[in-house]
Amino acid sequence: MKKLFFMLCVMCCALTAGAQEAPGRMAFKGVPIDGTLDAFVTKMEAKGMARVGEQNGMVMLTGQVGLFPDCLVTVLSTPTKEPVYGVVVMFPPSESWVDLEKQYETLKGQLTGKYGKPTTEGEAFHGVEDASKLTPTQKMYRLTHDECQYVSLYERPEGRVMLTLQHDANLGCFVRLLYSDRVNMEKVKAAASDDL
Repeated sequence: MKKLFFMLCVMCCALTAGAQEAPGRMAFKGVPIDGTLDAFVTKMEAKGMARVGEQNGMVMLTGQVGLFPDCLVTVLSTPTKEPVYGVVVMFPPSESWVDLEKQYETLKGQLTGKYGKPTTEGEAFHGVEDASKLTPTQKMYRLTHDECQYVSLYERPEGRVMLTLQHDANLGCFVRLLYSDRVNMEKVKAAASDDL
């Protein structure tokens, strides 16, 4: 009887362990954000992206993302090139508020369709209660002076996706999309903590 009970316990443990899935990986263009920098970049090139540069554990590529051509994609990794932990997409810059807002809303709609409602979202101009009273020119002015916050954050068990409107003195105004893999971000943080 003890043997039978022991065998049942072992089988239950085995089934429970088998039923627990390893955490999924955040993916970009259908490719899990994982592995070495070179392997991930090779997969991006197979998806039609063109490599344009490399610096300090990052590789820059250009290509189409979603409906938008000519995007700059930066693959983030550690200086040792392993693991890849994130991808940043910079959509083509624009001097038109209408174009930027349209890009943002299109991408937000696509992301919401894929990941569900944003965990956190905010679309506001500092000190303005009713943004509908601002003209596109006034909205663009506020964006270029860092008085505009457009962000949609999608938290997932496998990682996060963050969509924002950005301004950079050298690059202009653009929509940015950040993908980060939870498991590899934790590895990078742990390694950084070990350095302290």
